[in-house]
Amino acid sequence: MSFSVTFYSFSKKENSTAQPSGGTEYQCQIKRESGLINPEIILNIGLTGAPAGWNYAYIADFSRYYFIREWINEGPIWRAVMQCDVLASYKAAIGSSTLYALRSSHSYDGNIVDALYPCKANVTKHNYDLTQPPFLQNPSTGGVYVCGIVANNASAASATAQVGSLKYYYLSLSGLARICDALLNTANYGTNGYGFDPDNCSLELQKSLVDPLQYIKSCVWLPLDPSTLNLTTGTIYINGWNVAQVEHAPVTTLIKSASVSINIPKHPDSVSRGDYLNGPGYTQMYLNCPPYGMITLDTNITAYNSSITLGESIDVVSGTGILQVISGGVLIDQVKAMRGVGIQLSQITTDYIGAAAGAVGGIGGAIGAAMLGDIGGAIGAAVGGIANAAKSAFPKVSSTGGGGGTFLDNIYVWSLNVIFFRQVDDDNSHHGRPLCKNIVVSNYPGYLLIQDADITINATADELQKIRAYLEGGFYYE
Repeated sequence: MSFSVTFYSFSKKENSTAQPSGGTEYQCQIKRESGLINPEIILNIGLTGAPAGWNYAYIADFSRYYFIREWINEGPIWRAVMQCDVLASYKAAIGSSTLYALRSSHSYDGNIVDALYPCKANVTKHNYDLTQPPFLQNPSTGGVYVCGIVANNASAASATAQVGSLKYYYLSLSGLARICDALLNTANYGTNGYGFDPDNCSLELQKSLVDPLQYIKSCVWLPLDPSTLNLTTGTIYINGWNVAQVEHAPVTTLIKSASVSINIPKHPDSVSRGDYLNGPGYTQMYLNCPPYGMITLDTNITAYNSSITLGESIDVVSGTGILQVISGGVLIDQVKAMRGVGIQLSQITTDYIGAAAGAVGGIGGAIGAAMLGDIGGAIGAAVGGIANAAKSAFPKVSSTGGGGGTFLDNIYVWSLNVIFFRQVDDDNSHHGRPLCKNIVVSNYPGYLLIQDADITINATADELQKIRAYLEGGFYYE
């Protein structure tokens, strides 16, 4: 039996559906006991002919393409050992099938993690300083002081925030210095119409009786910009004293809030290979925000967002702050820390009243002992009186404020620290990228990797097994 066979010199991948064109047609005979899938045919081209350049064939009567595995010479006869190319033979049926593609070189979904390629040992690091944080960061750049003052005078500003008997004021550094000078300098006592009359008692006695710093119950430095608080120069009323020429502003709300947005840096390879590189395993991000500490950001959330919002709220009375980190409307973290720095105010006074009382008590005891004839006791009582007077007259330190955070927490610039892990180069044309969707195969030329390629084709069982093996192992639709 003879039939037409077309021979080709054709270069193609084994796992490709590519089909040749052109070719040379011969009438051939099939070798006895030869099969349809792996036939052997006999070609008579004479002693001078040699089919060495032909490596591919098509038998129209079988409707199949074949790889030529070997040419065997038998004198003037050449015998071709052939193997069916199932992908080329059933290209049309494969192309019209709807299958689930895991990978494709034609299209891909950049949100799917491509774990085919390992990461390099070296990483790319970036540090981005926040030039405009929610509030000031460095004490040397300014800041304000918030003082809680016993100011029950009717002239005190009614708009000032009040907790109990305390009114709170923002003070500049010069304003705080002005108050301390007015309260601690003896030259200011009794001269404002509210203190003691200096004609009736000494200034030292006034200081002994009344510690003016006891009316300043708290003093906290806060990282707030004075230019935003409308500080003016005027009078502050501290119980019975009115201190003029103080740069201040009343605290009208006990919570100050501000926020700032940070652009999220993207992985340098995410544009070409997919947004999955902006997520865990490939991108790590940390916020360094003293005194809130080092905050690890969940890159599952930040991967598909363009910015991070830092929202900070400060309790101006205590100096406590809360920092919220938000991205895409999702709260990533919330941290509480002492944002303010407690300032301690103090003065040294001498208790002259106590000294006088101690001395009088000692002398009285000595007189009583002498009247009873107890000379030794009289001496002892007198000595005790002197000791009590000395003890009472010893300078005492009176202080207010203190505690809380430290300036050290406020000197460091906030920053966003990013680490990118770089994958090795990919080979899209030979391995594709993740797609994971049902497709019509002919619409996705190039490399494809199919899952569960249970394809319906009018082919033999062996051919179906081979087709499935190729599709699930990766093939080229060409």
